[in-house]
Amino acid sequence: MRTNKFKIGLLSVAAVLGLGVFSSCSKDFQGDIDAINQRLDNLTKKFEGGTYVTKIEKTANGIKLYPSKGDPIEVTNGKDGNPGTIVKIGEDGFWYIDDHKTDYPAAGKQGPKGDPGAKGEPGAKGDPGAKGADGVYYVPGTTGNEKGFWVKVDPNTKPATRTITTDKWLPEGTISAVYENGVVTLMNVKGAKDGIVKLGQASGFQLKFIPSVVADEGGALPIVAVGGLSTPCENDVTAATRVMLRVSPSNVTVDQIKTDGIYVRYNNPTVLRSAKANPSAKFVSLKDGVLTVDISAQTKYINDEANKIDQIAVVVPMVNGAENESDWAKLDKSVISYTDLHLAKKSNSKLFPRTVERAKTLARTLDSKYTGAEDEYRYSVVDLQYDETIDLKDQVTTLLKDKGFEGFNVYALSYAFDLKDGTRANKDITFKRGDNDTEQQEFITLDGSKISARVYGQSSNRAAVGRTPIVHVKLMSNDCVVRDAFIVINIVEKKIEPTPVDPINVVVEASDLSCDGFKYTTNAKWMNENIYHKANLPKEIFHSKFDWSQETTGVGTISQEQDPKDAESYILVWTVTRDELIDALGDKDSVEISKTGHYKWNGNDIAVTFKTTIKRPEFDLGKITRDNYWFDNFSYVRFNTLTPDLGSVDPTLCTFDTPFSNVFKSKKDAGKIVVDFGQVNDGAKVSFVFDKKQPTLKEAFGYTLEPSADGTKLLAVKENMPSEVVATIVTDKKITFGDTEKVTNTYDYVVSYNQNSKIGKQLLNAAEENMMARIRIAAENECGVRMTVKGLKDGDSFLVHFLRPVSMDAETKKFFVDGKDFGEEFTWLDINDIVSLKDWRNYVKDTKEYYFMPKHENYFKYYDIQSIKIDTKNIKPIGLKVGGNAETTIPENIIFKQTADNESVEVVVNGQKVTKTFPYGRLTYRNNGSNIDEGFSIEVPVTVTYKWGKINNGKVIVPVKKTSELRSL
Repeated sequence: MRTNKFKIGLLSVAAVLGLGVFSSCSKDFQGDIDAINQRLDNLTKKFEGGTYVTKIEKTANGIKLYPSKGDPIEVTNGKDGNPGTIVKIGEDGFWYIDDHKTDYPAAGKQGPKGDPGAKGEPGAKGDPGAKGADGVYYVPGTTGNEKGFWVKVDPNTKPATRTITTDKWLPEGTISAVYENGVVTLMNVKGAKDGIVKLGQASGFQLKFIPSVVADEGGALPIVAVGGLSTPCENDVTAATRVMLRVSPSNVTVDQIKTDGIYVRYNNPTVLRSAKANPSAKFVSLKDGVLTVDISAQTKYINDEANKIDQIAVVVPMVNGAENESDWAKLDKSVISYTDLHLAKKSNSKLFPRTVERAKTLARTLDSKYTGAEDEYRYSVVDLQYDETIDLKDQVTTLLKDKGFEGFNVYALSYAFDLKDGTRANKDITFKRGDNDTEQQEFITLDGSKISARVYGQSSNRAAVGRTPIVHVKLMSNDCVVRDAFIVINIVEKKIEPTPVDPINVVVEASDLSCDGFKYTTNAKWMNENIYHKANLPKEIFHSKFDWSQETTGVGTISQEQDPKDAESYILVWTVTRDELIDALGDKDSVEISKTGHYKWNGNDIAVTFKTTIKRPEFDLGKITRDNYWFDNFSYVRFNTLTPDLGSVDPTLCTFDTPFSNVFKSKKDAGKIVVDFGQVNDGAKVSFVFDKKQPTLKEAFGYTLEPSADGTKLLAVKENMPSEVVATIVTDKKITFGDTEKVTNTYDYVVSYNQNSKIGKQLLNAAEENMMARIRIAAENECGVRMTVKGLKDGDSFLVHFLRPVSMDAETKKFFVDGKDFGEEFTWLDINDIVSLKDWRNYVKDTKEYYFMPKHENYFKYYDIQSIKIDTKNIKPIGLKVGGNAETTIPENIIFKQTADNESVEVVVNGQKVTKTFPYGRLTYRNNGSNIDEGFSIEVPVTVTYKWGKINNGKVIVPVKKTSELRSL
């Protein structure tokens, strides 16, 4: 970083000037003076345009300054100056000289707390009290008589009092600098006025509104919206609006501006328009480059015509005489209409009657169960005990529409009370009632805002009980009556003053939706603890005053009923019907329901809310699953063809009908075998359907699985191809078992795989466990409400894996031998020896028990093995070398052929000629001249056609040995 060096001569005792040593010799010093002035000019120019000092450091020869723009600047005390001295404010708020703390605070400590402000309008927050007196603080004097001394500043006077102390802060013989708010004051600078140079001090600054709202008109001007309250009188009531302006540069300090001289420049483009809006500005603060001011104006005269706007700019004068003007902003208004203000009883926000006649009607109905138009005002009545005095200011509040009005203090409003009728004639209220037409107004004394009961001038007389005088209340803005109303005073023997009770929430334990509905009942103990005790009233008095009602919203009904255990007590009963529960639950699995009611009297409101969670009833399949039939944490089951009896050869028995009772516990009911759903819910109605979300098969041949509209059929679907039903969920299906002793059972739910579906067979035979389907279980309780099914990994659904009935081994122990005479043993193999068929149990049970050959030859007929075909043209060699060359295809002179089915031929077996029949023919091997180097294997493609389709992808590895290998065996 480059550092600029300025050598400035200073008036210090031990200073050596950067201009050389003065002597008595005659010499023209004007050149030296000019040089000093030039250096001063160069230095001050570095801090023009808003540049200020961000940091200051002491150096060996003086002081280093860090401007907000540009490189650091070193100010030295002559050519070989002494270290400088820095005076600045520490983080604790005290002044420091060269990092040594002084006893002088830079800002006054907080004084004692001020007296509380005048009490605000009831219900609204009062204005804060006057600010406590701040303590004095000190500044290092830099000009005039203060120069070099600590100056005591007392901000509690206007203007603040400055007192010069006898303590000096300015060290002698060194360069000294005072650093505060980005401004550095260099002391004793030769050639400068009064020996002082101030760097970083703004001579002028820019002001820009910080907008919270921007107007559409006038080039997106910021908006200053002045709050106002309209009145029925000549002028609106106005309130100041606080706005903020960005100050640039940000190091402008309060002592540089005239805070009491800030004003507003007003521009109204309407020709000859009155300037009665009279906007003004009041200084609030200047901190961190943000000026805050309060702007006021007469809202009634702010322009509200279309395309015509009032504009304002804030003008801030400086101590040096300059003025700084902000950008323009639109002056707008946000006016509250006095017609939206209402006078109400403070304790419950119930509106007072607006006319004296309505107040009289209300007073006449206090002792009746009146439900007319005045009933809404019933709770606005103010009770006055015959022997007390109350302040009506404590009984009244102001509402803005139906909410508390927070502008009561902002607009300096007040209340006034009298016994007038509020008409233009302003007559005294007269109100006669009763058999003797007694004047009710004679029973009250009003002194300002305080009232008390009287009887013919005598106070605290019980004879006043039952009288209902009326007081006129006015909302005032100075002498303007903004709103008025009338308070009915009810003089009573003794006030019944219930303790306010917070809303009561009763959370009832969650439960399943019941077909009998829902009912919750409190008891006498609950009523005593939660109602009477909290309201601090005896039960009898409570029920003689408070009425129970319920809100129209919510679920169910809350009624107040006599306690069946105590005829003189009451309880609350929350009842929800079955239909209400069903409507509330809808399609959700659970729902929180609630109902709220109220005990109300004379503005007292005790809200009682009952809440509970209603859950969809559950149907837990885990109670009836046959665990050993399920896999992957109850994710799927395996369905298979009917297991054959020993020696069974009847293919009609090889059905693919699987009852759900195989995987769920069952029972016999009315002659059929049914899933025992009663173990879960005796009244439930359960059904099985194919789910809308079906699995993606590993080998699908371009097909997707979809359920039919009713979910009972599973369709294989492919674009531009007809759909096929591959499986069906059948009810009341008969299944026959046994070969010699047949047994037929009827089952309630059966999955039947479609033997006639070509696509279904193709999907089934692609692999042992390729074909799958997702089945969903739907359950309803006895009143038809859908139940949440659980107990399975996937909730209400599971996968069925349809097992391929027949498979084959991929290898055989039989082999061919090369070099033997064609027809000899090992030049042919029985197809049944090459293709080792097995049924699904070998795969599922991981056993070798269920091969067709040699123990279960009946399986050929049971599974209806129609053909086993070898694709001889596509037999592939594995490890074949002819004449040293590896072959990837079978040479033309090596010939494989499959003989006809049921071939009966004489063959040599173990050296003996025998006649044998080969049901699926033989595979023969003939080598007409290929000189194979060594034994090899062949991959034989096999297609097996049987009752449940074709195994098209079968491949069997068959060895071909050389004659020499055979000899070594």
